[in-house]
Amino acid sequence: KTLERIISYSPRSANEFKNSIKIEKKIEPETNKSSENKKFELWSHQKEAVDKFLLIKSGILEMATGTGKTKTSLEILRILSSEKEINSCIISTSGNTLLDQWYSELINFINNNKQISKNLRKIFRHYDKYKESEKYLSNPENSILIISRDNLQKYLKFVKDEHKKNILIIHDEVHGFGSPANINHLKGSHKDFIYKLGMSATPEREYGEDGNQFIISEIGKTFHKFPLEEAIQKGVLCKMDYSTQDYYLTDEENNEIKSIIKSHHAKKAAGEKVSEEDLAIRVSKVRKNAESKISKFSEYIQKNPNSIKNTIVFVYSKERGRQISQILDGKVKYSEFFDGDVNERLLEFAQGKLDCLITCHRLSQGIDIQGLKNVFLIASDRSKLETIQRIGRCLRKNPKDPNKKAMVVDFVDSGYDADKIRSEWLTNLSEID
Repeated sequence: KTLERIISYSPRSANEFKNSIKIEKKIEPETNKSSENKKFELWSHQKEAVDKFLLIKSGILEMATGTGKTKTSLEILRILSSEKEINSCIISTSGNTLLDQWYSELINFINNNKQISKNLRKIFRHYDKYKESEKYLSNPENSILIISRDNLQKYLKFVKDEHKKNILIIHDEVHGFGSPANINHLKGSHKDFIYKLGMSATPEREYGEDGNQFIISEIGKTFHKFPLEEAIQKGVLCKMDYSTQDYYLTDEENNEIKSIIKSHHAKKAAGEKVSEEDLAIRVSKVRKNAESKISKFSEYIQKNPNSIKNTIVFVYSKERGRQISQILDGKVKYSEFFDGDVNERLLEFAQGKLDCLITCHRLSQGIDIQGLKNVFLIASDRSKLETIQRIGRCLRKNPKDPNKKAMVVDFVDSGYDADKIRSEWLTNLSEID
C-alpha cells in the first residue's frame, strides 16, 4: 500500500520528471539567488496589508502590478500556517503561465522557510495537464492546491465544510472571478471559509456591477490599496517615459464602424434589447486592429532601433502579430507568444535570449519579467485595468539595472475619446517625479 501511494505521486516517465524540474525554475532564474528572496523582506505597504488582513480575515488587496501582491499573500500564508490558524491553502487564477509561476513561487518559498515546509508539505495542481485535485480533496491537511478558475467551479463544492475553516483561499487577479459563469456556479460557495483573500491591480472590474457585488459577497470589500501612482512616487516601481504615435482609420475601417453603429440603432429602433457597452466593444475592436498602426510601428523602430530590445509588443490579433514579425525579421531576436504557444518562449525572453516578444492579452496579467524595459501598445483596451496590467510589465524594478526607466509607446487617435483619456492618464504617470 505504501508503494502504491508513492507510485501515485511519482512521475510516470523520465520526460515527465524532466518537465517537472523545468517548471520548478522561476521565470526570472537569477532571483532565486538574491538575498532579498532568501530574507523575504517586505516593503512597508506590504507589512501594512498583512497586518490589516490578519485582523479582518477576508477581503480584497488592491496593489499595483509589480508591487508585491504575491509576496504579501505568501507572508499571510506563512503567519497563518505558523500560528496553526490554517493547515491548507487553495490558490486560484486564470492562465497556465500564471499558474506555473505560482507553483514556482511556492516551491521557492517553501524551500526557504523551514516552518512552512513542516506545515504545508504537499503541493497539488489542477490545470492544463495536471489533474491532482482529487488527491488534494481526499486529504487537504498540510497541502496546497493550485487550481485554474475554470476547474474551481467544478471542484470547490467537493471541499468538505469541516475543512473550509482551516483553509486560506486566495483568488489572484480577482477581477476575473466576477464572470457570469462564476456567479452561476460559485454563488454562496465561500461562506464557510474564514480566510479569503482576493488580489487585483486595479479597482475596476471587468464584468460590471453584478460581478462587483458577487466578488464582495463571496470574498469581501477592499481592505488595502497601493495604486500605481503611489508606487512610482515612492520608488517601488520605476519611472517611465511616454510616447504617442498617431494612427488613422482606412476608408474600409470607417465604413465598418458606420455599419456597426447603423445596425445597433436599427435594432434599438425595432425594440430589440441592445447594449451601449456592446456597441463600444465592437467599435473598439476595429480600432484595436487598425491597419495603419503597423506602418506607424515600422516607422518608429526605424528611427528608434534600440526600442525593440527588452520589449513586448501588444497586438490585438495573430494576423497583426505576424505583420509585426515580418517587420522585425532580421533586425532582432523575437518570438510570437499567443494561446497554444509553449512557455519556453517566455522563459527565453526572461533570460535575455530573445529581444522582443509579440503577444496579446495572455501576458497582461501577473507575469514577472524584471528585465523588460519597453512596451508597445499597438492594441490597448478601453478599460484602465487592461492598460495598468500591460504597462505594469515594464515598470518593475530590476536589481541588475538600478537606473532603469521604462518606455511606453502608445498608438493614439486624438479624436477618439477612449484613446484621448488613456493618453492623458499615461502622460500624467510619466510626469511623476
